[in-house]
This record gives sequence, structure tokens and C-alpha cells, in this order.
Amino acid sequence: MRPGFSIDDNTLIHPDYMRLLDNFTTFRFMPYLQTNAHKVNSEYECEGPSSVDWDERWNPNAPQSCGGTNGGSWELAVELCNQFGKDLWVNIPIVASDEYVTQLARMMRANLRPGLNINIEIGNETWNWGGGFCCSRQIEDKCGEGNGYCHMIWQAERLKQVIEIFASVWSWNEINNRIRGILC
Repeated sequence: MRPGFSIDDNTLIHPDYMRLLDNFTTFRFMPYLQTNAHKVNSEYECEGPSSVDWDERWNPNAPQSCGGTNGGSWELAVELCNQFGKDLWVNIPIVASDEYVTQLARMMRANLRPGLNINIEIGNETWNWGGGFCCSRQIEDKCGEGNGYCHMIWQAERLKQVIEIFASVWSWNEINNRIRGILC
């Protein structure tokens, strides 16, 4: 319940906020989905899961809209894109299992409005070794220390795998049309 709205009003987003979003073509839910949520201890080592399955994501039926390091609900992100008619920018957690990606692709295929596009990025700023970014360190753990450009190669290979999973759920005709891999 919000001030100025009846108790029966199911409006998801305040109309004033909706007007502010009119000029955008794409919604990126990186903060809401907790893409950078892994903790860094005092020695700048990443603390977090080495793999995340679909059933470990934030439950869309939970009483809150987001929670902890598992981020917010993908379903709500898709619903917002549908409501606003905006494309979706997806930051796949670098620790997401293939099963996680498959279930995400299925949920999006079943729920994303026709005509809306999906931009897929692996993690966020995997090149950034700053204190708030664990992606590079976690990828280095997969590659081995001192392996030069390994994190960039790993990110490109993982993006290819994720796109192949989306293609197996959607179709290859959707790749580079409706579903786009973003390497950045």
C-alpha cells in the first residue's frame, strides 16, 4: 500500500516514475539482480558460491522484491520490460550453472513479450580488478593465476556457451536478431 493509491490498486510502478523511463529503450537490472554482490574480504579475496543453480535464485513469490546475494526476481525484471515495452539487458552471474541458464532462457521465452529483445552479458566488468568487483578474481580461479588474458578468453567462451543454450531453447533464428550476446 502506498500513499495516494487505494488498497486494491495493483500498480507495480508509480506513474511519475514510469514517465521518467519513457526515453530509455533497454532496461538493465544489474544492481537489482545483484550482479556484483559477492563479498570481498579484507585480503581482497572473493567470498561467494562457486556455482549457482536456478532453484537458488531469488524466489519471485517471496515477500520481498529482492534478497541477499542472489539478487531480485528475474520474473519481475521481465514483467517490467513487458509493461514498459523495453528490451532487457541480462547480466548472467559468472557462477550460473548451465541448468540456471537453461531455466532462465525457458522463463524468458515463456514470458517476454514478442518483439522485445534480450542483450546477454556475462557478469559485469570482468576486466575490472577493483575492490568491488569479484568477477575477474573468480574467473582467474577457474583459469589459474598469472594466465594473462585468460579472463577475457573465459568470458568469450562462456558467452558462446550461454548463447548456445538460449538458441537451444529459443532457436538459432533468434540469435543476433532478438537475442544478442554482449562482450564488454
